[in-house]
Amino acid sequence: SYVISAGPIRISNGETKRVTFGLFAGKDLFELRRESLRSQVKASELGLISETYLKLNAPYLVSVFPNPTKNELHLRVSFLKHEPLRISLFDFLGRLVEKVDFSDTSQATFEYQFDLSLQRTGNYYLCIQSPSRTQYIKIVKIE
Repeated sequence: SYVISAGPIRISNGETKRVTFGLFAGKDLFELRRESLRSQVKASELGLISETYLKLNAPYLVSVFPNPTKNELHLRVSFLKHEPLRISLFDFLGRLVEKVDFSDTSQATFEYQFDLSLQRTGNYYLCIQSPSRTQYIKIVKIE
């Protein structure tokens, strides 16, 4: 079994709240995670949730946090189907700051932390490349 939950949900006396949830199943952890992501996609299609970087029909979903950031940038890629990834961080002049290649097809999620403590403040761009797609995300480094 695998349970994903959120809460607590605080409701005052006489108040009502709309709560959306999804029920899904799978034979192993990878399948459960994939079905969890598919339920997020469906919720987005129905207008029940909004995800900044949710791309429908994508082989993976990306989240980057915090953004803006001071020193550390966390990247999480959740796979709907496995594809090798090349992740590159560029400064505003297009100079490569850091590059990571990921090809482990057994993981449902890939997480990575960029250390920006030695970088100048300003705009950076995260490029996520796979055989089927290239995605750019603007990153802001602050003092």
